[in-house]
Amino acid sequence: MKILSLRCSRPVHRGSLSGYDDVQGMDSRLLYGVEHVEFALEQAGKAFERGSNISSDPFVEVLVRASGQRQIKRAIDMFGLHGSREIVLLGPEMPEGLLESIGAVESEIRLDNERLQRLKEAYSITDAEIGAVSDSPAEAVKDLIKERIALVSVL
Repeated sequence: MKILSLRCSRPVHRGSLSGYDDVQGMDSRLLYGVEHVEFALEQAGKAFERGSNISSDPFVEVLVRASGQRQIKRAIDMFGLHGSREIVLLGPEMPEGLLESIGAVESEIRLDNERLQRLKEAYSITDAEIGAVSDSPAEAVKDLIKERIALVSVL
């Protein structure tokens, strides 16, 4: 699965990807990086293998896993394309012309202080949790989000 992190010159909505059936997109503002998506993909695959998937749609399952909770609506609210300019695309390959059609260029997801604050709020991560996990707030937030993703099946 190819995963591209992109910055777009104009807002991207769900319909922006119509005609690209094998490509799915998600807002990346609540991701700590591409590895967040990779871990969610891995966990979604395991859920389907175990029969513990929440959604019958593999992409929706990835969204649910990435959100770290079992609510499909909340996962779509967090990661759906609702006029996003920072997105991640997932697909077996990226069709020629797709990036141009949505005004996108590849861009790395940076885990700066502003993003850390958004992630802490979105995933209800406390300073006490961060202190208990690591001396590095960025590493602690990554580890705590991975923990929440892994625990989706048992919640």
